[in-house]
Amino acid sequence: MKAESILEILERNQFSTGIVVACDVTHATPASFIAHQINRNMTEEIAADYLKTDIDVFIGGGRICFEKRKDGRNLLEELKNKNYQIAYTLD
Repeated sequence: MKAESILEILERNQFSTGIVVACDVTHATPASFIAHQINRNMTEEIAADYLKTDIDVFIGGGRICFEKRKDGRNLLEELKNKNYQIAYTLD
């Protein structure tokens, strides 16, 4: 049985959730709130874990793990299909 993340507990209790970081969103520290991977270097898998949640907002770096992936998936397009808005600049 996997442990529930803080984000999952909050979502289950109908809280709004978000992650805002000055590093990649797939970095080990923000990933600890959302991902279920055994290694901090599994950045593509960590990125895919974002799609398994109903997180309201996440802001940070790490675009390459969502877009130019070894498995050919474009997680940015998948996020758009889930009605997320993608911003590439601060404007």
